[in-house]
Amino acid sequence: MAFSVGAIPPLSLYQPVAGGQIVLPASFSPAPGYAAAIVWAEREINLTYSFSVLDDSQGVYSGFVVPTPPLLNSTVSARWLTDVIGFNPYCTWAKPNITVTAFNYTLNSTVVPDTAVTVHLVGLDLQVSVPSSYFPVYTSFFISSINVHDTTVTVLNYTTGSLPTDGAMVMSVIQCVSTNCTEKAIDITGLFINFTDVPSMRFSSIDADYELGFLVCKPNLTIETREIRTQGSMTLEVQPLADGASPYPRQGNLDWTQTSLLVAFSLSALTSDSGPASSAWNGLGSVTQTHFMFGKEQINSIRTSINYENTTVLLKPLSTDQLAQGYTEMAKASMKPYVSGLLGTSYVPGRIATVEQIFVSSLPHVVASTVLILLLLGMAVAAQFRTGRGDQFNLTNIAAALADTGLPAMVKRAKVDVVTQARPSVSRSRWLKNSVGEEVSGRLGNWKVFLERAAKEDAVETLHISQE
Repeated sequence: MAFSVGAIPPLSLYQPVAGGQIVLPASFSPAPGYAAAIVWAEREINLTYSFSVLDDSQGVYSGFVVPTPPLLNSTVSARWLTDVIGFNPYCTWAKPNITVTAFNYTLNSTVVPDTAVTVHLVGLDLQVSVPSSYFPVYTSFFISSINVHDTTVTVLNYTTGSLPTDGAMVMSVIQCVSTNCTEKAIDITGLFINFTDVPSMRFSSIDADYELGFLVCKPNLTIETREIRTQGSMTLEVQPLADGASPYPRQGNLDWTQTSLLVAFSLSALTSDSGPASSAWNGLGSVTQTHFMFGKEQINSIRTSINYENTTVLLKPLSTDQLAQGYTEMAKASMKPYVSGLLGTSYVPGRIATVEQIFVSSLPHVVASTVLILLLLGMAVAAQFRTGRGDQFNLTNIAAALADTGLPAMVKRAKVDVVTQARPSVSRSRWLKNSVGEEVSGRLGNWKVFLERAAKEDAVETLHISQE
């Protein structure tokens, strides 16, 4: 049978327009804020959106995103073939190189350009435009700022100048390193980011100096067709490919370019919409983002209402391996609404396991059969104590029963006749083939032996012989 499963069709997210540019449809839904909220729900409060994937680390893949049938009942056991997204991600701190700067205004000026600086991330083929709004100013009561860039607006492929198709998530980490940022602040939390071992660059405006770092996480995704199974629950099982087996033919419900762009787009609202922010970490973004970057232990240890002039807090980013693991979990969650059928559906081969009726029974039948079995069991037990039980049917008992009858003498006479009498009609071959016993049996075949017992209970049983 055919299943309707979620799809990411061509031109579903980015569409070409005049001049060769690509723009996001204005009516695109679901918005990235919706996806960011799902990330928060799954990572921070342990709620599962839609189906979850069981043990999805296979081979080189650290996780899968599986398109699901939007109309599939969660209690149904089913299996289907579909394209899946396999993640083999990595995170790295990029080496930035400023290409354009337009930040020639004071931080608290009412006229500020949209883009403060444009940076080339060396070795990653990305160009990032950092908005002026990302830079902390002393009137905003924070000195550090972390933001996920919107790949539809501020990130381009450095070589082609078009939107990147590798699904990269780019986060800018900005920190004011001059006293102008904090000299007039009152009762702010002095949060500093440890840039040790993090490639960074210095950027200066008219009245402040900043340090910039860029974290880039790429999904390194692969799209291939796998068999998916569900055993009547909200858990999906991605079946591994058999050793030496040819891969399944692509089902075509996931367009590679659109899927790659969506992976980055789905996380673009992580800073603002993935759970609440807190005054305890001014400027560092949502609770999901801060836990992703620094871990829960560091964030939960921050004390509020610390005067910057007296106390500072130094936060160290997690290792790139830990960041890659967290990125995988976030990307898997953020992509769920986009493969659940909201963008489109596609038919793929599948099968639903149904219950087949073998036999029908009812309570009266069960009661009757139980009673009969109990009666048979009772008869079997009673038979063990019947009169005469234990008499054996053996050769000795048979001989004793035949001793007082004429049967032994009759058999003896028949045997003598067979052996001694000449029978011209019987050929030698017959004598060789037939034993004397068979000849005797043939001669006595019309005689019957029967047992007779008198009407009295203690009467002796008597064998009689008669001819038919």
